[in-house]
Amino acid sequence: MKKVLFVAIAVLMVFVVVGCSGQTSNVPVKDILENIKEEVQIPMSGEIDLKTDENAAEMYNINLEDIEEGMVYRAMINIRADEIIILKAKDKSKVAGLEEALKEVYNARHNLWKTYLPQEFEKVENHILKTQGKYLILIISEDSEKVEEVFDNTIK
Repeated sequence: MKKVLFVAIAVLMVFVVVGCSGQTSNVPVKDILENIKEEVQIPMSGEIDLKTDENAAEMYNINLEDIEEGMVYRAMINIRADEIIILKAKDKSKVAGLEEALKEVYNARHNLWKTYLPQEFEKVENHILKTQGKYLILIISEDSEKVEEVFDNTIK
C-alpha cells in the first residue's frame, strides 16, 4: 500500500512540475521597457505605443491584429541608430510573422546606416533579435547584451 501511495504522489508531482513549466510569463511590455530604462542608461527619448499609434505600427509593418502589446523606444534625433522594439504576440501562431517584420526593420536600418555614420552602423551590426515565448525584442544599442539580460530577467 505504501508503494502505491508513493508512486501516486510521484506521478502527481511530475504532472505539477510539467504543468507549471509550460506557463508563459504575462508581463506587460510597458513594464519590460521601464525595467530596461531603469537599468540601462541609453540616450533615447522617444517612446511609441504601437497599439495606440497606427501610423507607427504601419511604418514598422506590424499588423495590430497580431500583437497584444508593442512598444518602440528610440533616439529622436537621426544621428543615433539606437532603437528597441518589444512586442507581445496575441498568440504563438503570430510569432513567426512578427519575427519577420522585425527582421525587415533590421534590414532597413542596416541599409540606412551602412552609408551614414560608421559608429552607429556598428550598433546595427551588433543587434539582437530574440524571441521568448510570445515576446519578441529587437535591440540596436551599444548596450545590447545588457538590454537582453534585463529583458530575459523581466519575463522569467
